[in-house]
Amino acid sequence: MTVINITRSHTQSQVSIDFSCTVSKIQNIGHSRCISPWKVVRARFRKRTRRS
Repeated sequence: MTVINITRSHTQSQVSIDFSCTVSKIQNIGHSRCISPWKVVRARFRKRTRRS
């Protein structure tokens, strides 16, 4: 009984780790695509706030 429970929990944790890794990869791809426009927007926003 205990061995079966250990293997089940291990496989579940492995799946969750793989899932989190794929999600982080997808987020990294999205961030890399959005970084340059967001930097421009932030720079413009900072300039506006400094003037006011």
